[in-house]
Order: sequence, then structure tokens, then C-alpha cells
Amino acid sequence: GLAYARPGSGALDRRHGRQVGANVSRSAIAALCARFTCCVVMIEAGEALRRARIAARGREGGTAIDARLSRSVPPPFRLDACIRNEGTLAEAGDALVTLIMEGRRA
Repeated sequence: GLAYARPGSGALDRRHGRQVGANVSRSAIAALCARFTCCVVMIEAGEALRRARIAARGREGGTAIDARLSRSVPPPFRLDACIRNEGTLAEAGDALVTLIMEGRRA
């Protein structure tokens, strides 16, 4: 699998009141939420689109893609927001930026 990492400077940034964004494994979210105030955002897309995107990466074949897609389980954590990533990258990015900016005003 892929390895996820966040430099320790993220904790320092939080102590100084800065917002920190991270793309992390679902298995890391509970520990992060226990340590920091978090806004958990899930980025999702329909299965057919996820299948096409995974195949386009060229790292996995049909059986591996099937296995990867069947791993999907309900998240074991509280979701604060969900962004449907079924349009362009710019559209999903804009939705995330909007969400962040709304949170800054709250």
C-alpha cells in the first residue's frame, strides 16, 4: 500500500493557531481527533468513477481493483463534511477551499 506521513511541524502549526490539512489513512483519523480539534472531510465518488480512476493509474489490475473497491466500509469516525469528487479536480478543490473558508469564519 501507500504510506502516509505528516511532518511533526503540523503539531507546531496547530499550537500556533494555524489550520493544517492532511490526506490521511482512515485508520489514523481517530488518533488525530483525540489529539487535535479536527474537521473530518471525506472525498468520495461513485464506484464506476473510482474504478476508472484506479485503472488509469496503472498500478493495479482488474482483480486487485475489485478487491480494493470491496474494502470500502463505513468510516469508524464522525464525518463533518463530504465532498463528491465526480467533476473536475478544480471543482472538488473549490468545494474543499469553500469548506475551509467557511470553517475559518465560524
